[in-house]
Amino acid sequence: MSRESLLSGLEAGLEAPAVRESLTRLLARDPRFSIHAYRFVMSALSMATIKHHGIVPSNAAVKELPERQDHVTGQQLAYAVAGLASQEFGFLGYRVLSSWGIRSTGDIGDIVYHMIDENHMQKSPTDSRSDFDDVFDLRQALEDDYRIESTEF
Repeated sequence: MSRESLLSGLEAGLEAPAVRESLTRLLARDPRFSIHAYRFVMSALSMATIKHHGIVPSNAAVKELPERQDHVTGQQLAYAVAGLASQEFGFLGYRVLSSWGIRSTGDIGDIVYHMIDENHMQKSPTDSRSDFDDVFDLRQALEDDYRIESTEF
């Protein structure tokens, strides 16, 4: 998965009419997910791309390309979403994601493929929506397996 330019305009605080129109279509596509869910997945994509490739994702507006140097797999993105949620929200990570509509790694896949359909992300020929199915139990990863590390005791 690679990120596209339209949603990155939101990250810069720009909401031109074209961006608002595209977001309206994106949000209407699946009412389960809030705009926060889409923005969070985009942030996790940036984090995963930097982690795995050491580069910031490109803004090419192509729907499907051969494997790119900034490509992140569905599994890598799912782990990045969980990692970012844990980092940003701690033990409340699952509750925050859940309030935005993200309750499973499959939901992350739905968000990604909605963004691909609206040209906010791109995929390689080897990518599949099923890459996100049952990667891990999101609730367990963010709640049950959460550990508070402290050297104070």
